[in-house]
Amino acid sequence: MSKKIAILCSGLDNVMRGYETHCRTFFDCLKEENIPDTEFILFKRQGEKKKNEVVLKVPYRSNFLCQYLARFRGDLLYWEYLFFAIRFLIHCFVFRKKFETISAIEPMVAKTIFKFRKLLPGSPRIVFTHGVWNQPLDNINNADVFHEVSIENYNAMKSYVEQHHLNKEVVLLPHFLSDAALPVYDKAQLRKQFGITTPNVLLSVGAINRAHKRMDYLIEEAAKLPDDWTLVVCGAARGKEGDIVLNMGKEKMGNRFIHLFIQREEISKIYALADVFVLASTQEGFGIVTLEAMQSGLPVLLHNNELFRWILKQPDCCINMEKENELYSKLRDCANDPQWLAEKSALNKKIFNENYKWSGVRKQYLDLLLSPRK
Repeated sequence: MSKKIAILCSGLDNVMRGYETHCRTFFDCLKEENIPDTEFILFKRQGEKKKNEVVLKVPYRSNFLCQYLARFRGDLLYWEYLFFAIRFLIHCFVFRKKFETISAIEPMVAKTIFKFRKLLPGSPRIVFTHGVWNQPLDNINNADVFHEVSIENYNAMKSYVEQHHLNKEVVLLPHFLSDAALPVYDKAQLRKQFGITTPNVLLSVGAINRAHKRMDYLIEEAAKLPDDWTLVVCGAARGKEGDIVLNMGKEKMGNRFIHLFIQREEISKIYALADVFVLASTQEGFGIVTLEAMQSGLPVLLHNNELFRWILKQPDCCINMEKENELYSKLRDCANDPQWLAEKSALNKKIFNENYKWSGVRKQYLDLLLSPRK
């Protein structure tokens, strides 16, 4: 009988955040492996029913039922993930589906399945990919194996497990992108397509908000740059919060502020039109957009914390983005140093190719899924 591995992600093919981007890339890479006597099966809440992909329909996070239940406990995501996990358990019980390993990235999905896994045939090994920044105590009852994508979370979880003498495995493995080559674009043509007229373009990709992505700080700093710079922000701008940020950008930068929202399959165009990439977050679960920027050969500026230093491997590109004028000063210096820009472009491509491609992390990820339960 073949060994079956389940990959679970409720939001896949519906919400394109880091969680969903990772799981789609991960499963698509696994499909190409063709490992004898091994079958990888993806479970998601909606989307096309492709080969080895199972759709388990449950109430979406914004559904009236999730909204109602969130008044009493948890939040909207809590209830979507709980419904999804329960549906998966019922699916396995009814159809007698036996999995050696179940991999989940959404905390409540992992926690629910881990709690009730004795109801499943074979009592499978549970792997939880920890992609946010909550603490070990919040996750310790989620899995047998903790796949940490952040050096900060890895150190915290490793220390917690050792301190409490727990029979848990903790693995550090970064997110990655596929080996597929990027399309080649004409930068001048792309800029004309998106209405950019300045010679220099600063880019940030992520949700258009203040609390997490800190787009307000980015706009304040970019507005101080000379008129030959345009700031492009690409991401979803939802509700009043999104409107506040977009209005701020237009007010401070006028036509030099451009907001874009495009389909995931075209995101490489946005990186191709830029000169420098900035992520102004001071805290992330990982930040896959950083890898996308590095893959595209963009110089990258991040906040100075342990995670970002570990990902970028260039301390001089990590600055204190909680400090006024820090980003502006760095960008001003970069603009006057073409050699720095060229060197960082080449170095980021090299670091990406050595550390963040599927071919480079493939063996470790397969070991993570295929190792027997200890």
